[in-house]
Amino acid sequence: MRKQPHATLTTVLEELGLAQYEARSYVALLELGAGNGYVVAKHSGVPTAKVYEALASLVAKGFARSDGMQKPTYRAVPPDAALGAMRTSVQETIDHLLPPLRALTAEQPAFAARSLLGRAAVCRALRDVAGCARKKLLLTGWPLDLEAARSELTAIPKRCKVFVLSYGDFALPRARVFLHRRTDLVAKEHTGRWLIAAGDGCQAVAATFAQATKATGIWTSDEGLTRVLADHILHDISLNELMATLPPQAAAAAEKQLTTLRRTLYL
Repeated sequence: MRKQPHATLTTVLEELGLAQYEARSYVALLELGAGNGYVVAKHSGVPTAKVYEALASLVAKGFARSDGMQKPTYRAVPPDAALGAMRTSVQETIDHLLPPLRALTAEQPAFAARSLLGRAAVCRALRDVAGCARKKLLLTGWPLDLEAARSELTAIPKRCKVFVLSYGDFALPRARVFLHRRTDLVAKEHTGRWLIAAGDGCQAVAATFAQATKATGIWTSDEGLTRVLADHILHDISLNELMATLPPQAAAAAEKQLTTLRRTLYL
């Protein structure tokens, strides 16, 4: 008994709907040109007790022809014709199924949030947020990451007002930039850096950078989450501006209280 010929081809034919013995018999007929059941069984490795059933099924499915004799000889239908008929049948089935399946399909809302992995993904999300801002965009981050995303920030509409809280020197055309007063304290508390942006187009992005380029984060179009991220930036800017107005002695006392409170609340 021969080993099954062309195992890969027969496997694919099985995936198209032929039974295992049918697929092996069809490939054997293609190689032989023609043959009776005994010859096909010997060439394909299909058991003799099963080969006649397989050949009859191939004839019914349009993959083989028989001379109709008492001891029939079989020929394979050329692959173009056999598979072409199958393609037509499958296409007709698909065309029949599509309308009722479409009628069943509910409207699928867009994702309200998606995770981000890597600096490139964070920058693409930042471009989306910047491009959708209508009148105002709030942004906070460290100069290293703000500089790396400078080209994405060109998507900000010209009519949009931009407010940036930077943890170090950074300049952006048309933006009002606030410097964080205690970058030393923040750097001591955190092993990484973050970048947060929120616009009035109801999109926001928040990301952390553990190393120079390693980043993870989230983009969202959820209005509530966007508002929380926007308020975080707003609060930081407001606190920094308020502290700058206090007399030195009062500012030092307030800074001490804030530092103690941060240590109490920090996760």
